[in-house]
Amino acid sequence: MSNRRSFVLGLTAGLLGAHLRAFGSEPPPSRARTNLVTGFFKIGYFQKRKPGMSMEEFKEYYEKSHVPLTCQCLAYNATEYSRKYLTARPVSFIERPNANSVVPESSYDVFVEVKFATRNAFEKAVAKPNDSKLELLRADEDKFLLRTDRRIYHVEEHVSPLSMVRRDHALHNPAKATQKAQGKPALRSASLFKRKPATSPEEFKSYYENHHVEMGYKYIVYNAHLYSRKYLKPLDSGPPWPYDVFMELEADSQEDLGRVMATLTPADRETIAIDEGKFMDRTDTGRLSFSVEQHTTSAEEIKRFAQARS
Repeated sequence: MSNRRSFVLGLTAGLLGAHLRAFGSEPPPSRARTNLVTGFFKIGYFQKRKPGMSMEEFKEYYEKSHVPLTCQCLAYNATEYSRKYLTARPVSFIERPNANSVVPESSYDVFVEVKFATRNAFEKAVAKPNDSKLELLRADEDKFLLRTDRRIYHVEEHVSPLSMVRRDHALHNPAKATQKAQGKPALRSASLFKRKPATSPEEFKSYYENHHVEMGYKYIVYNAHLYSRKYLKPLDSGPPWPYDVFMELEADSQEDLGRVMATLTPADRETIAIDEGKFMDRTDTGRLSFSVEQHTTSAEEIKRFAQARS
């Protein structure tokens, strides 16, 4: 080994040792682990079921009847089509003076995401729609969906793959390390957040990604394996949109998700609340929280559905 390489390796080991001594046995997270997901163009929209229909009835009808019809319109254009079914839960992640255990009324039952290879592919899909198939799709929507917020959003996704941080932690704290459950669907939790008045969407996103996300690492890194922020921007130029980001956590069990809350001390809550107050709307209307059940249809499945009904 050359003297130069030995020096570099020795310096690196020395710095790592100092780093671990300064922060205990837990390596601090790195902004390099926060990734803007590129290579595709994604849209999203929210939908609400009609009164009198249970959530289970809604999901069953959506998956068995509506998904195949939608796939006919998406065939050969979309590369992925997912439905995130949303069950509202109390907004209690960070306690506020007026917080309570009442589940707020939500205007949404599902968040739909459709991925295209490029923005051009999306624009081609909407520029030359199949009118007969769209009519069938709209007629089906009228059977079980409320025609409320029909805005379509561009979704800019930032993902923090926490497995890297957990792996680093396992090297230094093997007793605390956990493995992703094999063969079990991941449990998801999501929240919708709104930016503080007079804060622009870009300022909101910049503060979240460059400052607030670091707090997320500290409190969720050992209890979740995926942490994503999906920034929403309407494709139209209509009125202000109600929420700016769809934040999602993925874990192996309900216990792991619950541990995110259980490990927060009063001082932790106050620290997070102060930071949120710098860029988020912390009123009762500024956020919603959900448990999430996700169903995803791949490009191959989309084509297969379309061919079966053609």
